[in-house]
Amino acid sequence: MVDLTIEPEFDGPSVPEVCKQVFPHGFNFLPEDLSKTRTFYEFILVDSKSAEITHVPDKNDPSKIIYSKLRIFQVLTPSYWKQGMFVGKRFSQPFKPPSYNYRDYTKAWYIIFWLQAYNHSCRSSTFIPSLPTKYLLVSSLKDV
Repeated sequence: MVDLTIEPEFDGPSVPEVCKQVFPHGFNFLPEDLSKTRTFYEFILVDSKSAEITHVPDKNDPSKIIYSKLRIFQVLTPSYWKQGMFVGKRFSQPFKPPSYNYRDYTKAWYIIFWLQAYNHSCRSSTFIPSLPTKYLLVSSLKDV
């Protein structure tokens, strides 16, 4: 997570311009590993059968996502990782990196809510842009 304070009287670049300077290209979070992209974290949730994620593209420009749908099936606990929480579990399909651990799994639940719709600021989520991420995760878990 990035703590970046922009003073109210600051008359500089817009929030999306600041985000372009703070985050690596293609990321809306600071990755610990550049090979662990948003797609990597989404695939963890899909491959573990924890969630179904559907991105709805713009009709005029399919490379831009206008909103996303998330359907939660289950939230796995540490007991699921019989080999230990930091030992990797291989994906069922070829992917790079080829495995993930429980820390990656829990981080995926956080990262997926930071997908930026192309017409929103860097703090918007394509899932539910008006609610804080922590609320979204807690509310979703109560329904599971």
